[in-house]
Amino acid sequence: MPSKLRGFTLIELLIVVLIISVAYGLVISNMTRPQQEESLTLFNLKSYLLDLKKEAYAKTVRVECHKEACSSCKVLIDNKAREKEISLFTQMPTIYAFNNNGYFERQDRQDKSCFSYAVTKNNAGEKLFVEYKDEYYIFYPYIHDVKKFVHFEEAKMEYDPKEVIPTQKNQYYAF
Repeated sequence: MPSKLRGFTLIELLIVVLIISVAYGLVISNMTRPQQEESLTLFNLKSYLLDLKKEAYAKTVRVECHKEACSSCKVLIDNKAREKEISLFTQMPTIYAFNNNGYFERQDRQDKSCFSYAVTKNNAGEKLFVEYKDEYYIFYPYIHDVKKFVHFEEAKMEYDPKEVIPTQKNQYYAF
C-alpha cells in the first residue's frame, strides 16, 4: 500500500509567516524606542513628539519638566502621562517666547514647570526660543524643524516672523 504523505497547505504556511513577521516587528520596534529616548535632546524634541503623536493617534503630545527637578520630564499624550520619564536638562534653561511683533521676551513661568512644549492636532508646535548650556534653540510653530545656534545675535537674526506663519493652504499639512 502506498502511503500518502501530507504536508502543510499554502494557507497554513502563510499564516505562520504572518505571525512570525508581526512578532518580529513588535520586538524590533520595542528595542529601538529606548535608544531614541536616551538620545533625546532639545534639537530633536519636536520630531520625537511628532513621532509619538503619530504612533499613538493622539491629538496633543506635551513634554513638561518640573522646576524642582528640571532634569526629569513627563511626556503627556492627550493629557495622560506616560510611565517613563525622560531627561532633557541638567540645569535650568532660559525660555523666551515670541511676542506678536516678532521680538523675544523672557518668560518667567508662574506654574511649577521649568519647560513645557506641545505639539497639537494639526502638527503645530509652540513658538519658543530656549537658551541652554550656551546654545540657543528656535522652536518654530509650523513647517520648520528646530534650529540650533551658538550665538544669541545669530539666532535673533535668523528668526523671521513672516517665514513661520503659513501663507498657503498646503503649508499647514506639511507633515
